[in-house]
Amino acid sequence: MSSTDERRVKSVLLDTSFLITLHDKTRANHETAARYFQHWIPRKVTLYASTIVVAEYSAKGEISEVILRHLHVLPFNYSHAVRAGQLVAMQLSAKESLTFPKTDDPRDAVKDDIKLFAQTHVTKSTLLATDDQKMPKLVDFFRLQKLVDFSILPLWLPFNHSMASTGERGLF
Repeated sequence: MSSTDERRVKSVLLDTSFLITLHDKTRANHETAARYFQHWIPRKVTLYASTIVVAEYSAKGEISEVILRHLHVLPFNYSHAVRAGQLVAMQLSAKESLTFPKTDDPRDAVKDDIKLFAQTHVTKSTLLATDDQKMPKLVDFFRLQKLVDFSILPLWLPFNHSMASTGERGLF
């Protein structure tokens, strides 16, 4: 296997904000989401949609059949729950020592975000694709603790071929 194959993005977990942005042509980052999606499909990148994401998305509507046929629905299972528990334990410990990043985000969704981090890590996905600008701070914290090993693919930045292909930023 060549080093290019080893670095190739093989799987990506798509969060709710990615799917909403992909579906809604009026959202600011729709074109970026569409470019990533169109980049990954012919390259046979596994695109995961967690059952957690499906539940969040379904609160407002159904995932279109056009998008759904390219997704692998990922149930939240035992190994994901164990990793999520480890992340929450680190979060609680860090909050007590004031080292956990402040997010100014009272949402219950932060708990679901941690579950998505666990699923992304356990599936060995290279990227978690999101339009949620609060996620990188949390992921960076867990990466520093060596509890997760993936990168955030932010839709608010321009399409980056290197990031889409290898999970590495490269040069813009």
